[in-house]
Amino acid sequence: MVQDSYTPSAQFGIGRVMGTSFTVLGRNFVPFIVLSIICAVPNILFSLLNPDFQRLMRGDFHPAPAERFSGGHLAITLLGWLISILCYSLNQSALVYGTVQDLQGRRADFAAIVSRGFAALLPVIGAAILTTLGLTVGFVLLIVPGVILLVMWWVTIPVIVVERADIAAAFGRSRLLTAGHRWGIFGLLILVGIIWQVIVGIAGGAVGGFVGMNGNLAGAFASGIITALILGIVVSAYLAVLSAVGYYFLRAEKEGIVIDDIARVFD
Repeated sequence: MVQDSYTPSAQFGIGRVMGTSFTVLGRNFVPFIVLSIICAVPNILFSLLNPDFQRLMRGDFHPAPAERFSGGHLAITLLGWLISILCYSLNQSALVYGTVQDLQGRRADFAAIVSRGFAALLPVIGAAILTTLGLTVGFVLLIVPGVILLVMWWVTIPVIVVERADIAAAFGRSRLLTAGHRWGIFGLLILVGIIWQVIVGIAGGAVGGFVGMNGNLAGAFASGIITALILGIVVSAYLAVLSAVGYYFLRAEKEGIVIDDIARVFD
């Protein structure tokens, strides 16, 4: 059954969106996290192959010697970025679908969320690339423009997945849906970021401290990094769920729509 909070009169609120997102992720923890782990593997492999990362994992904290930047370095960097965008887009679009199904009281199995993720993959990739470029330019310009774009485009991917909008329309639709709630969205993202940093700091410090009790500084550093990577995968899944839940509450408040109306596009 769909919970009572998922009603046409539901108001967008930080506590409501965060709490609902935690509930959704908890009910679908295994399929959502398994997919997030699979999508994180390429990034992890690129990190492990990075000479600087390998040097730090060995406990060598001295500055690395300067190297000439070649075309090969550029090609590898671009390849890593494109693969990262691809995996991020698949994970986001799949978990948005899974979240909408959960809010309707259904359970989407792993195969279903992956299939739906691939169905919306190309436009989501395009939106992810444009968002990354826009945010990069925005944050370079004294940070504030980047923050504005971040909250304004927050539900672009849910719009693409649910409404099957093209890329340009999705950015405009996200801008309309977030209007009037951008300070709330900003506060929501800041709060989630602070909670994540606190958890990573406590967990990473505890694990690293335990491993480093015998003076193994390299092991302590490596275990702290691994802990952060694991928690980062969980946070990535939560952020995807958060944007989908936020999208629903924004539409419920602004348009009086119910979750069945949103999920009907997948039938």
